[in-house]
Amino acid sequence: MKNIITMVVMCMAFLCANTANAQKKEASSNKLTPMESIVCAVDKDFSIVRNDQTRRNTFTLRHRKTLKYAFSTKFEKYLDTFSLDGKPFIAVATWNPAFNYMWGAYIRDGKEWKQILQQQYTELSVIKEDGEPTRIKCTNIDGTQSTYTLQELLTKKP
Repeated sequence: MKNIITMVVMCMAFLCANTANAQKKEASSNKLTPMESIVCAVDKDFSIVRNDQTRRNTFTLRHRKTLKYAFSTKFEKYLDTFSLDGKPFIAVATWNPAFNYMWGAYIRDGKEWKQILQQQYTELSVIKEDGEPTRIKCTNIDGTQSTYTLQELLTKKP
């Protein structure tokens, strides 16, 4: 009789341990790894997360609560300007061995982040002047400079 009771207790302990372990794994999926840290907020819902696991110490843009990626691009640099004409905005650079850092830009349109520059640029800056719409100044690989307003970028067809 003792053996049966011991066996039942052992089975219950084993089942409870597996259930607790499964719940722990689900909860941990919404946490950063030990090598990741939140750098700063981009808007009320998204933050930049730094990953120190690799040599390049890449950044990603993630939702604050779910930690889901806003877009798949990992980046090494970003501009400190996070708003463009009142919309959440981020300009990011990835390393390219042939051309140094290559810049791209994303804007939040509703719940999604949308790429607003259709190509990558070697230099990118945000120009804010009183009485003028905010502009993005870009330098192409060949040195050609272009300036765009947000309205131009949103109405431009790829």
